[in-house]
Amino acid sequence: MIKWIIRIGWSSLAVFLLLFVVLVIHIYMVMGPSNMKYHNSNPMQLSRIDFEGPRNDSLLQLAEGIVRKTEAVRHTFLNKAHGSLVYGYRPGEVNPKAVFAKIEDLPNRPKMYVVNQEQLASGCPVLDKSSLSYRLGAFIQSFF
Repeated sequence: MIKWIIRIGWSSLAVFLLLFVVLVIHIYMVMGPSNMKYHNSNPMQLSRIDFEGPRNDSLLQLAEGIVRKTEAVRHTFLNKAHGSLVYGYRPGEVNPKAVFAKIEDLPNRPKMYVVNQEQLASGCPVLDKSSLSYRLGAFIQSFF
C-alpha cells in the first residue's frame, strides 16, 4: 500500500514538473529574444484625453471623430461614463499635443492626461507587482 502512495506521489510530481517545463518553454518561445523583432516592428502608443465639462454624447462623439480622422491615429475608444477618450497611434508619426490641439476648444473642456512621477517610475500602470502572475513572469524571465 505504501508503494502505491509513493508511486502516485512521484508520478504527480513528475507530471507537475513536466507541465511547468512546458509552460516555461512556451513563454520563452513566445517572448524570447528571437521574437522581439516581431513585437516591436509596429509599436503603438496610447494617450488619453479626459473631458471635465458636461458629458454631452454628441460632443464626445464629435471629439472622437476628430481624433479618429487624424493621420497616424489607429484606434480610438470613447468611455462616455467616465468622460475619457483613449487613442492609439504610432510614435513619431504624430504628436499627442497636436492631436489634443484639434479638440481643445470644444465646450466639454478636454484635458490631456499626464501620468505623475510615481506612475511613470512603475512602468506598466496595469500590472500589480504583488500579483502571482507578475512574480511568476519575473521568476521565469530571470533565467533568460
